[in-house]
Amino acid sequence: MIRENPYGIETIYGFKEIKISNADILKYKEPYNILVVSVREYNYKPFTGSLIGSLNRIGIDLKHIADDLEIDWRKDQHIWLSRPIDPLMEHSKRIAGIEFTKAESYQKDDQVIKKRMKTFYGMLSAAHYMGYPIRKIVMPVIGTNHGHFDTEMIVRVLKETAEEALKSIPSLMC
Repeated sequence: MIRENPYGIETIYGFKEIKISNADILKYKEPYNILVVSVREYNYKPFTGSLIGSLNRIGIDLKHIADDLEIDWRKDQHIWLSRPIDPLMEHSKRIAGIEFTKAESYQKDDQVIKKRMKTFYGMLSAAHYMGYPIRKIVMPVIGTNHGHFDTEMIVRVLKETAEEALKSIPSLMC
């Protein structure tokens, strides 16, 4: 059973919500448009216990996906969006990547996460206006597997930045 803590937000686009869950996101049954992964900059190795490792076990090679992206802002912004992926991903249409440099992984304040998330939501906004349907995204607590970020701090920043994104991206619902 997946336990969720929904958090409702009233926006000019209507009521939207953030759901915080402690579960295996690949077992999430509700359809979503984008699955978010976080990695060390340009490192797509499938480690045991990581989301990338789980994707690899079901036949999704992140390195191969990252070779041909729909939106590639890795050089300056460290984020990207895949092209639509094959039906191996039952509930998601695309994968988005948030990358951290080695130096960033050791910073203890929330500025790196805030900056990366705001840039990520900027990319989703651009994708919306480019005509890519983005209604729901699912993401892990980014930066905890390869970085040294504090989990509680990340959850707080993810919630804050998601709320801002829901208020500013018309098609984004959850």
